[in-house]
Amino acid sequence: YIKEDVLFKIMKTDNIKYLTTIAFNVEYYKKCDVCQIAKKIANHKNPSVRYHLVGWGTSDIVTTKILKQLANDKDIDVAKEAHDKLDRRDR
Repeated sequence: YIKEDVLFKIMKTDNIKYLTTIAFNVEYYKKCDVCQIAKKIANHKNPSVRYHLVGWGTSDIVTTKILKQLANDKDIDVAKEAHDKLDRRDR
């Protein structure tokens, strides 16, 4: 478990390795405002960070609104993954 203030301090360092790990594991930060974390990651300038938010096992924490935003991402890989996740939610 990690405290929310510590997690946000880590996110402010803008370390891509840390941010991609946080994005990929966003659903496990139960003691934090995961919706706020997902929003910040969805708006990060690095496409790798955004991609990890919608990658392999997208959590329900990543809202449909965020997925729709990322489906229009300028990075084609991020947009494709977000489209795929939206399609799966519609089934």
